[in-house]
Amino acid sequence: MVSRRQMLTGSAGLFGAAALPANPLPTSFLTQATSGRDADRRLDVATKAERFGAEQSGDRNLQGAPDWLHRELLMKVDAARAQNLSPSARMQAYANIGNWLPLPDQSALEASAVPRGIEQVTLLDEGASYQRAGSRPDRFAIRSQDGAWWQKASTDPHLYLPKNVRTLRSFGCRGDGKSDDLAAVQTALKFPGTLDGENLTYAVRGEIKLPDNGSIMNATFKQLDPGHRKRSTVSADGVNGLRLINLRVDRNGSGRDGGLETHFGIRIANGSGHLFQDVEVFGDNLGTGFGIQNCHDFDLIRPWVHDIKFVLPADPMDDRVQGIWISNSSNWRAYAPKVSDLGGSVNGGASFAKARTRGFVVGLGSGNFSIFGGQISRCDQGLDITGSNGNTYFAVYGLVAEECSLVGIKLANFNRHGKIDGCSAIRCGSLGFLCIASGDRGVETDDMPRDVVFRDCQAIDTGFDWERKGFPVPGAFIVSPSNVYKRWPKGVKLRNCRAIWTKPPEHPMYGFWNNVAYSGGEPNTVDADCVVTGNPDRAKHFLGWHHPECWLRAATVQSIPNSKPTNLVLEAAIDSMKMLNQRTGQAEIRLSGQYRVETQVSFKPNPINGRQIRILKNGEVLQNTEATVAGVVGFQTTVRTSFEGRFEEGDTVGVEVLQNSGAPLDLHEERGATWLCVRRLHAI
Repeated sequence: MVSRRQMLTGSAGLFGAAALPANPLPTSFLTQATSGRDADRRLDVATKAERFGAEQSGDRNLQGAPDWLHRELLMKVDAARAQNLSPSARMQAYANIGNWLPLPDQSALEASAVPRGIEQVTLLDEGASYQRAGSRPDRFAIRSQDGAWWQKASTDPHLYLPKNVRTLRSFGCRGDGKSDDLAAVQTALKFPGTLDGENLTYAVRGEIKLPDNGSIMNATFKQLDPGHRKRSTVSADGVNGLRLINLRVDRNGSGRDGGLETHFGIRIANGSGHLFQDVEVFGDNLGTGFGIQNCHDFDLIRPWVHDIKFVLPADPMDDRVQGIWISNSSNWRAYAPKVSDLGGSVNGGASFAKARTRGFVVGLGSGNFSIFGGQISRCDQGLDITGSNGNTYFAVYGLVAEECSLVGIKLANFNRHGKIDGCSAIRCGSLGFLCIASGDRGVETDDMPRDVVFRDCQAIDTGFDWERKGFPVPGAFIVSPSNVYKRWPKGVKLRNCRAIWTKPPEHPMYGFWNNVAYSGGEPNTVDADCVVTGNPDRAKHFLGWHHPECWLRAATVQSIPNSKPTNLVLEAAIDSMKMLNQRTGQAEIRLSGQYRVETQVSFKPNPINGRQIRILKNGEVLQNTEATVAGVVGFQTTVRTSFEGRFEEGDTVGVEVLQNSGAPLDLHEERGATWLCVRRLHAI
């Protein structure tokens, strides 16, 4: 079983190499221990009860100890018992080792004189923690025998909380899920600490507005006025340092109200330094579950948006519901996001059960962001990285899109310099993965879509429950231009990707299909070591791809000077489906790997002296590639050589020639007589 600590740190291998960073929460929110930080520091209850011998010793303070006590604490208490300490001395021992004390129940706390060194008490019967307070903080506080007040800190005994924690009910919130608590919640938010909702439901008629450094945990907020023309249940604008932990929002709508950009469960805008952990949004109506706009440097840990439906009289023809929407935001990280069951109906029908919805949307100029793991299920478009302003320098690791009716993972518009690594699209209706240029600026600019890598991804059973709608060319991996930009995207690379059908598809499906027009000398769209299995239509396995090789020839007859090493100018492609990127008449490697280089140079007839060629790598002669042939009377002189070795992306490959006939000598004019072929060898 994965422990809570393992889930936070990724030590259980939840995401493999893309594990969560250690301590994603502030240290004040994490259990502190001076030793024993290993994952199994929480021991089994039965084992611990046996160690303590609680029943035999009659030690009421230790009986029924829960399974989250620290290894260190167990060792210290064992040592205390061995010394036959009195109960008061044992309490002081607790104070010396951890500043906290486990007690069986409230009556034991009321009967105890707790030493001053102890700042936190845990009641074992309810699994809740209480912290020392300077004065009586609220009506739920407990007073110990020595006169000290103890306020409830958390319903979660795994967490230590800051000392300045108060419950929402201490500010007059009812938490019955029916009464309007909005005014009391806003009053509570003036408190400069953390508000604990005690896992109760607080109904609100309107919008909760969070202040700077607002911190709320363990609460559900239910909207009582979901039909308002513009409504967010929880919002913040222009504030920094928010902490929302174990927070839920019930939009509580009918499905007929709202708008995509006007209605949110949670909307956070124009801020930085936020932490959102275990935040959940659900409930019908049009609009967005969790929206973050123009924010920077924040962490989103295990968000979950689910069960949002719309009801409309006719097909809306465009998206009406979004799960998570992050726009124009930078330097952020999302860990294990989950979105599921977004859809709608037309006049109560089921024809749009998953249509016109997007699960996780990133757009409008977001940059320097990463998504680790997560699952998007049962919506129209799973992960949609899009927007007219373009997104840059991003990475998505290990995300799974499942049963999305249109596309699992989509990169649209002006995305640049991104990586989709180890992701899966399972049983998606029309497309597994789509990379497309769209937009209608009319003018090509420097931020056109380019240089995106798909690596170790898989599309499984694409075409599942296909409704013959959406993209006109269904398939597992599709790269497509827009109606305006016919030559984009460029520089898209697919490496070690798989298009898998566990049974033959019921409709024609492409495995890997690229429809971007080839243009010599530009970054090409490349596939390498990709495989199609289970699709009997072999003609649809690979179409239009530029493979990691090139075959170039001289476009004009080049004259070679006498006794002077000269670089060949190879500027024409013999096969346009081969990878080609020219740099001053040479081939440029677009994919690192092991390559075989072959070249042939033909000179016009001349019997005087010899002809020599050598292969160049980045302008330097490769050893053992020199080949020399003597001139021949009446016939062209042909020289060939080859090389195998590793090349990196960006390396150039060229040919140097030398002749000493005593005068300039032209190459032979026959088309294809002089060429250079560079082929990447298959990975083992």
